[in-house]
Amino acid sequence: MCSNGFSSAPTLIDRAYRSNIVGSLTERRHDFLVIPGAAVVFPNLFAYHRDLRIEYKFQHDSSNDPTERFNDHIVAATVAARF
Repeated sequence: MCSNGFSSAPTLIDRAYRSNIVGSLTERRHDFLVIPGAAVVFPNLFAYHRDLRIEYKFQHDSSNDPTERFNDHIVAATVAARF
């Protein structure tokens, strides 16, 4: 999180499942997610201690189960009030 300005934060997730989720797999399902993202915060935009945060993330899931692979775009706008 950033309190003023711009931030970027990549996330890496290695997920191993305990059992075969899909019957076609001969091994346990394993996913690796790469989620780069960036955020811009506009402090005090609406009033004192009332900020606007705009965030973008690109989520890429690489799975050994071809039916579970995907790419996703995530955009969020958040208004925060600090006390």
